[in-house]
Amino acid sequence: MTNERTIDSTFAVKTDHSLSFMNAMSEDVAAQFIRKGATIVATRVGPQGEYQLAYRDGTSAGSVVCFPLADVQSPNQFPTVGTQKVRSHIVISEKWFPREMDAIRASTQPQ
Repeated sequence: MTNERTIDSTFAVKTDHSLSFMNAMSEDVAAQFIRKGATIVATRVGPQGEYQLAYRDGTSAGSVVCFPLADVQSPNQFPTVGTQKVRSHIVISEKWFPREMDAIRASTQPQ
């Protein structure tokens, strides 16, 4: 079974903090998976600057892609001085398997 979900949110950050916010967000994503018992199998930064993480957790395997923050132009709302309105875009894809991957079956019956 496969599940994919997208998280899009819009918020304001200090103008000079968007890169550090992206770094903190990617570290937090990894920490949450580890805290829930998942194993991080790969991390990298993609060609568009997106943070990519692959994980495994028992009977599931998946990936998370955090795209760089995008500036949001809003004609009716102006952010406070020193801030910018941005949009985050995160895609989570996960596959579930009927039994744990890489599991070794033990049997007392001759093969």
